[in-house]
Formats: sequence, structure tokens, C-alpha cells
Amino acid sequence: MLVHQFQFVWGLRYIDDLVIRDRSTANNGTMNERRYAMQDGNWNTIAICDSTGSVGERYAYSAYGAPVFMTGAGTVQTSSPIGFETLYAGYRWDNPAPQMYYVRNRFLLPQVGTWNKRDPLGYVLALNLMQYGRSRSVGAIDPFGLLDEIWRQREGKGDTMPKKLWGERLEKRLSDCNAAARKNVEFQASRGCIGYSCLELGIPRKQEDPFFINGPSNLSATICFKSLEKAREKQVEMNKSRECKGKSCAGGDAKARIVELQFASVDHGVKFIPQPSTPNGEIYNLEENSGLPKLPNRTPVNFWEIVHCGGPGVSNGFGNFDVAILLEDDCTWLHAHAANYPPKLSTGEEMNAQYIRCSGGSDPGEAPQGEEPGFWFDARFWCVVCETPYANGAPEVPKI
Repeated sequence: MLVHQFQFVWGLRYIDDLVIRDRSTANNGTMNERRYAMQDGNWNTIAICDSTGSVGERYAYSAYGAPVFMTGAGTVQTSSPIGFETLYAGYRWDNPAPQMYYVRNRFLLPQVGTWNKRDPLGYVLALNLMQYGRSRSVGAIDPFGLLDEIWRQREGKGDTMPKKLWGERLEKRLSDCNAAARKNVEFQASRGCIGYSCLELGIPRKQEDPFFINGPSNLSATICFKSLEKAREKQVEMNKSRECKGKSCAGGDAKARIVELQFASVDHGVKFIPQPSTPNGEIYNLEENSGLPKLPNRTPVNFWEIVHCGGPGVSNGFGNFDVAILLEDDCTWLHAHAANYPPKLSTGEEMNAQYIRCSGGSDPGEAPQGEEPGFWFDARFWCVVCETPYANGAPEVPKI
């Protein structure tokens, strides 16, 4: 007869948020030993305690999770006497052999810092299919063994864990693209927040394109609103009239999508105020009427160059903005912390909190508390954008 040896209670904060592990020490199904897990910001179990609060074991890890077992007093021991198995990043440790972590779709080999097999998703966001956490294991976790997610619980950063596995969804969306189109669309991944929006929209980018190039590499910020509700109304109207022509990269009819822009309306110290396309109107064409004043001896610049290279505390082209696209579930926003970072998914409430936090203070030259220099927003728009708005390399901008 089969009997249960373990019973687990998991929390609601995260998929591997372990709260309690009960064990039957006699292997007879009677749970007579209870331990509480204490996890850090990367969900590493760093200690366990009993019901009295007494710490029974402590754990430390190498960069890629090789565990060091210790008594509650900190004395190193060869293994866990009670066989505690939920350890590094909340992964399940197989001990004594072959000493690797089971992470749902793959096994992590901590001694060599790689997965045991290639990424089942293929070349979605990286070229090295065996690499764990893009070799940034201190701040990356991958609960599915498919797509790493930078996770930093830093005060004021607002980074969140994924609400669903975006990588699988992206793979499905791009599955019908021809090889050349797919390659150019995937080039967008290195651009961070704007790149992920362009990836989602199916907008291609050639590898040599500069970040702020006008035209095919960027989405069209031509139909924008200061209200999400107004953007939703325009989205419904455009989809009803089939304003977005042609097919999406994944083969279906192109649809109108909503993209949120948060940025500083400052360009190299000069304040600008975007103006509506018509007097007292609600629609803003940010690309043609950014509000940047014409300055003597200065070549006019486009909107994407302004948000990328302007703003307080910005140097070396480090942009002061965030771009997020609303996914089809109508409640999850896809964006990123910076270029070359994995995607993050946020709720509408989290996007609101980010803007409130990053618009704090009155001096654009001072970053909000807890933020990196340059992250200061005072402008926020929601734009309606077509999937694959550039057909055959020729701009096809939706009508206002």
C-alpha cells in the first residue's frame, strides 16, 4: 500500500513560494514533523525552523545553486539530516545523486552552471540554449526551465514576476513567420521595453538599425491619448472597421493594440509639451507634434530620439522612458527594466504605481528615491498601434 511521506503547503506570492513541509518520519503516512521554509528575495531557502521558531538548518549556495548545508548554529554538514529538498530558487534538489535541480521542463546542473539539455522553446530570446539565467544567476531565476526572469526585490524598482509564460506565447505568435521576417523581428529583443513591444507587434528590425531610427524599427506613436479609456475606445473602433490592414506575423488579421508610453518631457534640459493634433483635441501625434521647441542651430529630431537620448541624468544614450504593450488578456502589460533585460509582466495597478513613483519630486534632475539616475517620468500616453504596420518595408501608418 502506498503512503504519503511528505505534504507541502505553497503560498500565493509565487509558484515556488514554500510555506510548510510536513514529513512522516516513520514512512507510515502520519505527518509528525513540520518545518517552515524561510526564503530570500530570489526564493532561495536559506533556513528552516520548527513550530517554536527554532532554526534547525541553514543553507548557502554557490552562484549556480550548489548547496552548502549547515546546522542551525551555522556548522557545515555534508547533507540535510531531514532531507530538505526545496532549496536554490525554490527548485527541487535531487540528492545524493545525481545532485541537480528538477525545474519542471529541465534539470539545472549547479556544478557547471548550465541546463542538462537545450531550451525546448528554441531561439526565442537567446542564442545559447543551455545557458542558465543569461549567466546572471545572482539576479535571475527560471521556475519553468524555459525563460529566465530578472527578479530584484529592490525598494522602488517595481519589478514583478511573470503572470504567465510569455516565451511560449511568443513562439506561437512567430511560428508562421518566414525565416527572414522572423529573424528581423527577433532582433528587437535586445532593445528592452520598446523591443518587446515591437516583437509582440511583429515589427522587424535590421541588426544595424540605430535605436531611435525613424521608420520601420519603431512602433508608430501617431494615435495617442492621455487616457487609457479613450485609447480603448479607439482600439475597438479601429478593429471594428478593420483599419489595420494585412496580416500579422503569425498569419492572422492584423489588429489594433494598445501601447503605454511613460517618459520625461525634457530634451537635453529643454522642456517640451506634446500638443494635440487638433485644437482642443484628444488625439496626439507624438511623432509629428512632440512639442519640442525649434532651437537655433539645432537639427530637428524625431520623437523616439527625444525620449531615448533626452531626459534628466541621461548620458551615453541611456533612455529615460518605458514602453509597455497590453496583451490580449486586457490586464497584463509587457515591458522591461532596460535594454538587454528579460521581459517583465505587470498589472495595470503596477504600471500606475511605477509612474507615480517615477514622477515623484519637482526637479527633473533628481531621480526619485530608489531609482537609477535618469528614471524620472512626467508624461504618460496610451497609443493605438497596428500589428505589423510596416508592409514590405514601406510605412503604413494608421489614419487618425
